[in-house]
Amino acid sequence: MTPAELQALCTHQPYYQKGCIACNARYVKFLRPSRQKQDAYLAGLSEHERALTLEILKGERE
Repeated sequence: MTPAELQALCTHQPYYQKGCIACNARYVKFLRPSRQKQDAYLAGLSEHERALTLEILKGERE
């Protein structure tokens, strides 16, 4: 399943669920004004979750 499909299937809005990749992406966008807070949050994720979260964010930018 692609990250875009994962994001479309997320039913947790407006809340955040730990371990949900789509929720992680929404939370990173919420932290956008502060790059330090974004980096701190991403550092706390597993390598796999971080990669998928960043892939979702890059896909939204394009």
